[in-house]
Amino acid sequence: MQNIDYDLRSVQEARDLARLGQIATEKIAGYNEEQIDKIIRNMVRVAEENAVSLAQMAVEETGFGKVADKTYKNHMASTMLYDAIKDMKTIGIISEDPVARTMDVADPVGLLMGIVPSTNPTSTAIFKSIIAIKARNAIVFSPHPSAVKCTLKAATLMRDAAVEAGAPENIIGCISMPSMPATDELMHSKEVKMIIATGGPGMVKASYSAGKPALGVGAGNSPAYIERTANVQQAVTNIIASKTFDYGTICASEQSIICEECNKDAVIAELKKQGAYFMSPEETDKVCKLLFLRWNLYRHVRWIFGGNSLSVFIPEAFYCIVISFSRLCRLICVGSNIGSHRGQSLEASARLFPINTIAIGIGNFFPANQRASVSIGFGRYLRGRITENSLACRIVYCHGCAG
Repeated sequence: MQNIDYDLRSVQEARDLARLGQIATEKIAGYNEEQIDKIIRNMVRVAEENAVSLAQMAVEETGFGKVADKTYKNHMASTMLYDAIKDMKTIGIISEDPVARTMDVADPVGLLMGIVPSTNPTSTAIFKSIIAIKARNAIVFSPHPSAVKCTLKAATLMRDAAVEAGAPENIIGCISMPSMPATDELMHSKEVKMIIATGGPGMVKASYSAGKPALGVGAGNSPAYIERTANVQQAVTNIIASKTFDYGTICASEQSIICEECNKDAVIAELKKQGAYFMSPEETDKVCKLLFLRWNLYRHVRWIFGGNSLSVFIPEAFYCIVISFSRLCRLICVGSNIGSHRGQSLEASARLFPINTIAIGIGNFFPANQRASVSIGFGRYLRGRITENSLACRIVYCHGCAG
């Protein structure tokens, strides 16, 4: 029997999946609203039934996150998603403007490619499968190599549930032998008409450069500016909930906190009250030397500690320092030199850790805006802030950040 290299087999698999997906796309394009809704409802049912087991698989395979939180992600990507889109019309004329004498007609895009990250592997596969079929498209997934088993399992469950409810065979596909050549093959395949990419900057950029429509989302961990009129208790509660959910793997969780001179004492007190621990400069150095391969070049992260509880790396970093993990939710580094070459703010490197930085004593919004821009490091400015009116229901939006 001829021995064929792994990369060649993975490329061939990608080609086969694209061809089969194209056939399924042509078939489902003729389905009506009732048929599509029946398929999606069965997919949601199966996703809910397997929400816990898929979450366990994801944590075991990737080493990222918390089973309870990933279970909730699977619930959000299925039941909560369905509740939000079930009444959305996606077939035929979906809106008309008699004054302008125009109408919007919904039509399938064609075969979709879904790129799946290691941080949210099963929920991303569930979510993209449902929205693809809602719009009468087939989809083929390219999983992250470190999450191939759980992603493949989620995609298989969604495919089987869809077919059971009447969808064409091969309506959902997933590469089982992931490789960069296979991903590139799918991106540039003539069958694939649109790419939905969730992943790192490199993967998202490659998707946008493939010469076809692409929707990309990557790390958007923005600084949170707690303005003087903010409800400090609510702001801190929301920031902590966001940053600690699934051990910091959410790409939209707040990475650093900026507050003003007039409310810094209240912010610090509330953070401590809710379980945050403020590290000394010496403790910060110990943690950073453990988490980053080269602390002066802080982007080199030891991913083995990423997406884990503080109890995984704190004992190794602090040795004999005793901390009550029952109350400790995350670490705070007081960053007086945000954005420095030494990386003390951790803003670009600690996105998978339950660690935040806090800059205190900023005079008002404008220097805070400048500080946030430096913190991000790419010239993106604050588009929002926590104020009396917003009550911190959503913290900060930065231009160019998505999650």
